[in-house]
Order: sequence, then C-alpha cells, then structure tokens
Amino acid sequence: MAQFRLTTSVALIVFNRPETTERVFAEIAKAKPPKLLVVGDGARLDRPGEAERVAAVHRVVAGVDWDCEVSTSYSETNLGCKVRVSTGLDWVFEQVAEAVILEGLAHVLPGVPVVSEEAGVTAELAGDAYLLVDPLDVGFVLSRLNSCP
Repeated sequence: MAQFRLTTSVALIVFNRPETTERVFAEIAKAKPPKLLVVGDGARLDRPGEAERVAAVHRVVAGVDWDCEVSTSYSETNLGCKVRVSTGLDWVFEQVAEAVILEGLAHVLPGVPVVSEEAGVTAELAGDAYLLVDPLDVGFVLSRLNSCP
C-alpha cells in the first residue's frame, strides 16, 4: 500500500505546549504536507518559564525532515489567544487559499476537525464530522474563541 501524502497545506497554531506540539507534529510528519504554515504567540512576561516553553515549541517545528516549505509567523510579544489566532489566520490565508488548520482551535472544539471550506479535503481527513470555516470570515472563527484565556 502506498504511503499517504497530504497535498494540502497545513496551518499549525502553537504557543507554549511543546509536548502537545510534538504529538501534533508527529502526525503532521506522517502526512508530509508540501507546505507548513506555523503561527505562534509570544510568551507572557509575567509567566516564569514560558519563554523557554515557547522556544521549545519553535525547536519542535524546526524539525521538519521531509520535502516541505515551512513558513512561520511568530509574534515577538504576547497578543493573546483571540488576537493571535485571528491575525495568524489572516496571515495563513494571505499565503495560501486552502489549509488544514491544526492545534489552536482544538482547545475550543475538542475532537472536531477544523478545515477551510476551500480545502477540498474534508472527506480525506475529517470523515463525517468537521467544522468547515470560510477563510475570509475570521469573525466566525473569533466568535468560537470566546473561551480562550
């Protein structure tokens, strides 16, 4: 059986959880997407050790070992979940017309895959249940982030 290779870009939203990022990254590596777009927020200055955890996440992402174009948008300062996800999704969809979005929204909608309505990969990746987002309607995505700290 041929090894599965994803043809759609993947957007990975990260912050300060290197262990979670390692698990998600290991799954991304299995699919070997041609393009990986990584959005990350900056550390909060009042949280001891957070800068080190954010740096550890960045090191995980730097471990791409397949043929892949990697683009990153790391914030130098902490913008907060709502603002960083919003600005990050804006950046992602300035780069590509379609992407599978991972990690950030998983905390708001656990167990529900989130894909762009333009991605055309819903059956391939998500199965029967998924959240389809309009990449041009960041307001919709933001409305789902009210539970973010």
